[in-house]
Amino acid sequence: MSSQQKIQLLRREEVNRASLRRRQPVAEGNTVLVYVDRRGRRFVADRPLTAAEIWWSTPSVVYVVDTGVHHEAVEFVLPAKEEAFSFRATLELSWQIQDPDEAVKTRIPDAQSVYRPYLQHQLRRISRNHGVENSADAEHEINDQIATGPRSLGQGLFLLTSIATLSLDSEAQHHIAERTKAKWHDETIRRNHTSKLEHTDRQVSEAKAEHDIAQLRAGHDRERRQQEEEHRIALQKLRLEHYDEVLQNERWGLIKLRLDSNPDDVDGVIHLIMQQKQVDYEGARGILKAGLDGGVVTPKQVAGVVAQATDFLTQGLRRNADWQDEEQPAISVAEAKTVDDGESTDSELSGPDTGPKNDTKGDEGDIPV
Repeated sequence: MSSQQKIQLLRREEVNRASLRRRQPVAEGNTVLVYVDRRGRRFVADRPLTAAEIWWSTPSVVYVVDTGVHHEAVEFVLPAKEEAFSFRATLELSWQIQDPDEAVKTRIPDAQSVYRPYLQHQLRRISRNHGVENSADAEHEINDQIATGPRSLGQGLFLLTSIATLSLDSEAQHHIAERTKAKWHDETIRRNHTSKLEHTDRQVSEAKAEHDIAQLRAGHDRERRQQEEEHRIALQKLRLEHYDEVLQNERWGLIKLRLDSNPDDVDGVIHLIMQQKQVDYEGARGILKAGLDGGVVTPKQVAGVVAQATDFLTQGLRRNADWQDEEQPAISVAEAKTVDDGESTDSELSGPDTGPKNDTKGDEGDIPV
């Protein structure tokens, strides 16, 4: 039933002793009869009146009270927490007069005048605790608090059930839509910002990891180069020690350095050895010539030494002859031994480069140098 249609709850009829003796009112359907006598006493008739009651307590008025269950849909405009906006509440409710005597006593005009002030007060009290964006919470709380019944509202009226549905007016809906869009926009910005921060953190972590890896590689390279240098020095030392064992004479130091610096330069090393041999030969020849010229030694005294030196140099020069294509002249042992008591033969001490001839004559003979 619409809230605009008022229901007549009480129907009043005048009665007297004569009319009651002819015909008594009968309750039909969902109605109850309430008699009132001249003294104002009320009597709810759940049975017909007796003759004594009609004679001695004659009612003057009878009220036909509607005690049926009625259903209505009512609407309320409720303030929200923001005060600038409001909720629209629609209540589907049911009510009933369960105390006919009280309804007659208070002369209840209609049900809305009883339940509407009560519901409006309760609904506004609850709605002010919720913002327009929390209409669902407001609706849930309203239904929890007023949906339970039956609930006495006074004047014999009871609220049996009530179910509230909240909605927003167009202005509030537009406001919420704008706020929601702004919130979504802010969330999008925050999400993008968070994503950028995470991406930057990943880049920083990757850069740090690459830097650490580069440092490790640099450290490994330094250690490797140091180890290689130590290994090279150790090998060089071993080679020098080996060369010292093979070449005991210090005058071969240049050849050792050449071998150490250029291990594959065999031809150059052979050339140095040949030059060294040539120097040894010229030095021995000069000493021998100086001794004979000064008369320090005689040809006979040096004959044995000359023979031994000649053999050594001849062997060395023969080995050198295998290293190069051009033969070097050597001192003949037979010529060195041809030294007589008074006679000297024209013999030569020859080498790779033959010098000028000097004849020295002594008491025992001449020996060419």
